[in-house]
Amino acid sequence: VFHFFASSGSGTLRGEDLHQFFPTRTAADCVAVLREACGQNSMSFAEFRQVMMPKDWKPSGLHPTAASWADRADNASPSGSTSPVLPLVSSQAEEPPEAAAGSVEVSKARATSSRAAPPTRVASTPSEAFAIRQVPGFHRTTLRPFYAAQAVSNVVIGLVQGTSGYARRAVTMGCAELVECESGAFFFMPNPKYHWTPEAAFNAERKARFVAWWVHPELCGSLRSWTDDLLHAQRASSGGYQGEPSSLGTSSGSGKIPDTRVEEGVGAPGDFGYSDVVKPSNYLHTCRDLAGESHVRMLDTLVGGIKRYLERVFGESLPTAHLSAGFHYPVRPQYSTLHLQIRVNSGDVCPGEGRGVDFFRLLHKLRSDPECFRRDDETLFYEATANLRTALLKACDKAGTTAREVGPMSLVLGGRG
Repeated sequence: VFHFFASSGSGTLRGEDLHQFFPTRTAADCVAVLREACGQNSMSFAEFRQVMMPKDWKPSGLHPTAASWADRADNASPSGSTSPVLPLVSSQAEEPPEAAAGSVEVSKARATSSRAAPPTRVASTPSEAFAIRQVPGFHRTTLRPFYAAQAVSNVVIGLVQGTSGYARRAVTMGCAELVECESGAFFFMPNPKYHWTPEAAFNAERKARFVAWWVHPELCGSLRSWTDDLLHAQRASSGGYQGEPSSLGTSSGSGKIPDTRVEEGVGAPGDFGYSDVVKPSNYLHTCRDLAGESHVRMLDTLVGGIKRYLERVFGESLPTAHLSAGFHYPVRPQYSTLHLQIRVNSGDVCPGEGRGVDFFRLLHKLRSDPECFRRDDETLFYEATANLRTALLKACDKAGTTAREVGPMSLVLGGRG
């Protein structure tokens, strides 16, 4: 809302900004409104937030607590104080391996884990939010090439190869789903950031968060192989299983559940390393890479997959549940693989910070104009965490793109220097 009114991009709301939206009020009246609100003739974002926040307001306790690794300083993501425009958040982080030309052979991938090295803490805290204005063309010319240059992260390799203990246990506990579509597949499972074990999604409060990771068509074979092998072994140990063929795993309590430690293996929760697997062509890094009729059909298939998965997990309680689904700009380069977040009775995926987009609104937009993201002709306003700010500035540095600080904790990415 602040950036909507402060349209000049200066990071400060002035009387002339308000006058553009309320032309029947004089410029002097608009300045008087600001002076009454904050005692000055202009207003910063922090002052605007303070004015808009109700007295004695406290955050809702509805959302579960995030895992301790969720906001860890990104010691394996792109950073380093090399930008000629602005300093990055951390100057001690390691560079990720950039993808080299070559074919993708997942069976030979040597996924490397960052868990051996302790995280490098930075001064910024998870509560800090940086206001970002992203000019048209920035994603196409700067951010997409930056994401494409990174190798496939351990997070995704852990799903593809089945090395993630969390993913394997999700399959055995019956709370995973593989939805195949025209442009790859989506692997559904509970979100390990909030459910420290997959079975924690089956709780009495019926509150849950899930994530559906997109898997490139060239990587789907390995994913199918290990899930099929795991299910075959589990069904054999239980004397056969007659579950739905579209579902991964058995219902909780059916068959013998292996003693799978969710925190072990490459790609397990908190592993922010990179593999040496090159991202294949036509890789979907974020929702803004979606373009064309084939991706519209893919999302239509995903709608059916969401419904089937949630019906299986929640059963008769689903019709009365509050559902929310959406995509976010990834907070770390390691998350730069398209993934859908789903919440059930746990608030909204896109509460209004601008970094995310509601799934169904995005689908409606792409149905109306399948090429809208390919043109990349919109100005975007959103909030960024410290880790995301680090990645954005590193992308600017790599591409030689301008990044300007226009106010306290406010950046403009792209455009004229």
